[in-house]
Amino acid sequence: MIAITGCARAGTAYTATLLHHLGYEVGHEELLPDGIVSWPLAAGTIESPWGPSPAKILAIADLVLHQTREPLSAIRSIQTLASSSWDFICAKSPCRPDDSLVLRSAKYWLHWNLMSERIATRTYRLEAVRDELPAMIEALGRPPVRTDVEAVPRANARPSVGAALTWDALRGESTTVADEVAALAVRYGYAGPGT
Repeated sequence: MIAITGCARAGTAYTATLLHHLGYEVGHEELLPDGIVSWPLAAGTIESPWGPSPAKILAIADLVLHQTREPLSAIRSIQTLASSSWDFICAKSPCRPDDSLVLRSAKYWLHWNLMSERIATRTYRLEAVRDELPAMIEALGRPPVRTDVEAVPRANARPSVGAALTWDALRGESTTVADEVAALAVRYGYAGPGT
């Protein structure tokens, strides 16, 4: 059984849809026989605002993976999270309700990805999820029913929130947080400021 985690808005619904399309029973924020893709898993808590207990899932998972998404796009999308998600996030991370929404979203991207790294066997980028499929398939222990991954549309896309986020705008919120997000983004293989 596989478990995939990362930030909310990191394409977790797409990955669950992709695996389901290939013939695996992997749920999005729902445990199915082959596994689960769920952002709350990174917290490792008994309770979760969405889906089953992260602690229980992590105790039985054969493979835990960490999925990332390009930070500026993810942070922009994270701003659409529901208040129940923010309550959970603020209780489990350095995010604070009185942070601006952009700053809170950036802090969440940063800290939730670091939390996800700590519990995962390895990290991969959403943008390269198809390259990760062979390892997922091997962990699932049987070949896919289908192989036409190009037929799977992006799932769970939300309308944009405001203008596209830039590194300069993020630095305007907090130079420290922007620098930490940029450093982690580069470590994950994304372009940082000025690249």
